[in-house]
Amino acid sequence: MASDISKIGSALIDAFNAHDIEVWARQLAPGFSADYPNGVGLNAERARAYNQAFLTAFPDIEFHIRRKVVSEDHVVIEWTAKGTHTAPLVAPTGETIPPTGRRITETAILIAEVRNGRIVREATYWNLLSLLNQLGVLPQR
Repeated sequence: MASDISKIGSALIDAFNAHDIEVWARQLAPGFSADYPNGVGLNAERARAYNQAFLTAFPDIEFHIRRKVVSEDHVVIEWTAKGTHTAPLVAPTGETIPPTGRRITETAILIAEVRNGRIVREATYWNLLSLLNQLGVLPQR
């Protein structure tokens, strides 16, 4: 049913808004894989750590769905997130960006594939350079 797939496919955004990554993690299928900026081919454990890092670094983060399209077993969501960087942001590479106190706004696309009531694959596309620029951590020319 399209409404069930829509709800399951929105689990990551719901988790960020609830400030509880488990809201999303409970929806992952065995063998789940994810591609995110600077994190490709992540399994469930690594994807959880990737996403938790943003919840930790931006404790006031809020996601707003701008558009959602459901087609058979896929959900595509355009979202905007806003938050304040008040705690360290640990990248998948292990590098840490100290808190900057800066407020960011980022827009992205999330694609989730849902089978048998679980998310089997997820990809999120957003501009990592834009985020780093908003945080003031890129060298200025």
